[in-house]
Amino acid sequence: MEAAPRARAFASGVLASWRFPPELHDAGVLAASELVANSLQHGTPPMRLRLRRTDRRLIVEVTDGDDHLPRRRRAEPADESGRGIAIVATIADHWGARRTPDGGKAVWCEFTLPARRP
Repeated sequence: MEAAPRARAFASGVLASWRFPPELHDAGVLAASELVANSLQHGTPPMRLRLRRTDRRLIVEVTDGDDHLPRRRRAEPADESGRGIAIVATIADHWGARRTPDGGKAVWCEFTLPARRP
């Protein structure tokens, strides 16, 4: 099984187990898929997908061995790629990238969780 479909399946399973609303589940899976695809295309191994939740946030993070930080760009209509970071920036509340101590990078995005009902 390829890495991108495995990442989508992993993210979907984790987010389903956390019982997020469907729209947040779907946005989290899409973000994981786009960040993994970006890492596969532009990064170097090892790659790791990490999902975390706090009381208020869902964080999707992908690390890899390349230290070049992605930047949002505008893809032309005929381009077959180049939209991943723009998609993540559109659907997430925040996104960013940082270099890691091991010489790679981490690209992340976060979503605000809906308020819990009393």
